[in-house]
Amino acid sequence: MHPIIEENWGKVRGQQVKRYTLASDRLSVSIINFGATIQRITYGGKDMIVSLPDAETYARLSRGCIGATVGRYAGRINGGRFSLDGTAYQLTRNQDGHHLHGGNTGFGAKLWDNAETVSFDGGAELRLRLFSPDGEEGYPGDLHVSAVFRVTEDDTLTVAYQAEVSKKDTIVNLTNHCYFTPNGFSRRSGTDNRDVELMMDADHILELNHLIPTGKLLPVDGTPTGKLLPVDGTPFDFRIPKELCINN
Repeated sequence: MHPIIEENWGKVRGQQVKRYTLASDRLSVSIINFGATIQRITYGGKDMIVSLPDAETYARLSRGCIGATVGRYAGRINGGRFSLDGTAYQLTRNQDGHHLHGGNTGFGAKLWDNAETVSFDGGAELRLRLFSPDGEEGYPGDLHVSAVFRVTEDDTLTVAYQAEVSKKDTIVNLTNHCYFTPNGFSRRSGTDNRDVELMMDADHILELNHLIPTGKLLPVDGTPTGKLLPVDGTPFDFRIPKELCINN
């Protein structure tokens, strides 16, 4: 394993942004504490994700959640409303009358702190922390969140999240929002998926509201119905590795 590299990486809203790079022989992963964002992944010298050049650009384009940690709740909540323990809550409605990816200022647009780096036999990891107070974007309960990024000597990246709530129950759904581009990316032509195979150990997908009736399965509002649909016999069945579609 290579030593963990920590560097200053610009400022956002007057606050210093840090970048941390964890690397094995073939894999290198850079994470910035703005948004607990995976800023760059290279494997065998090849760029694997969409990457932005500096912290200021990540802040300016934060609504795109490029490489960021999304929360409190990844995805869309219909009308921004939910009920928990008999109490109804109204969240910020930040997209077409719905709540998306944590609201106006989700976790991907915040500066995470209390960074902790650990090197161990066979790998290295970075832990970032964030506190979300009761009532933020309409969510109940104080929430303490940790994001852990680990690179091991067998060229594996693992991302893990932990959330602890105090005083009130809440809902939470954390994820990373990388755009993978293993064959490169250009603003003109997008992603080239030729010769890229994907495997996903998922038997079901979440049904979305108001699918366009063209067979393309593109959502109009993208809010989930709560119903799980089997992937068997659909284009979403990646339980066995198969090639992705090719852009024309």
